[in-house]
Amino acid sequence: MRKILLKLSAWISPHLGKIHFPFSRKLITSKDYRACKSVMKNGMILVTNTRGELTSAIIPGFFSHVASIISVNDIIEATGLGVHKTDLIDFLLSRDYAVLLKPKWLSESQMEEAARIAESMEGTGYDYEFSADSTQFYCSELAVYSYKQVDPNSPLELRERMGQLTFIPEDFWRASDKFDIVWMSKSLKEKFNGVG
Repeated sequence: MRKILLKLSAWISPHLGKIHFPFSRKLITSKDYRACKSVMKNGMILVTNTRGELTSAIIPGFFSHVASIISVNDIIEATGLGVHKTDLIDFLLSRDYAVLLKPKWLSESQMEEAARIAESMEGTGYDYEFSADSTQFYCSELAVYSYKQVDPNSPLELRERMGQLTFIPEDFWRASDKFDIVWMSKSLKEKFNGVG
């Protein structure tokens, strides 16, 4: 049954991320974009949530996506379309909540190397099986992979979910002992302060 669901997921997934309910304006603004861009560095990650996105209902936790910073203008992400670069403006302005995290255990040169490794995976397929030993990637797996290539002793530990060892976007957020919060969207600050 699990294999059937995974095959069905592989067929549906490229389309799920394009379906959003409710049809409303996004909460991240150009002001958020400029603030994020002013403090980001290659090798940091953006952990995000998009209201009404169907994949958000499937992935446990509030956060549903992760992307790695690879330049001042681009991120690299794994979606149902595979691993690909996305313009930072397009990425952030299509989200509702975002936080920029810096790995505490890596130096800036190691972060740069992690960004290069993540970027080198462009064109790789999407890991519909969420398998830790795959040559394809889901969003969180791409970030974990690039960090572990730079530092095999990375403190990021996969957790078993539905019979698979995985690392989900929420795991990055909850790993405050491993990541510094560098920036947070105004919408996320308001949500956590009870305003939103």
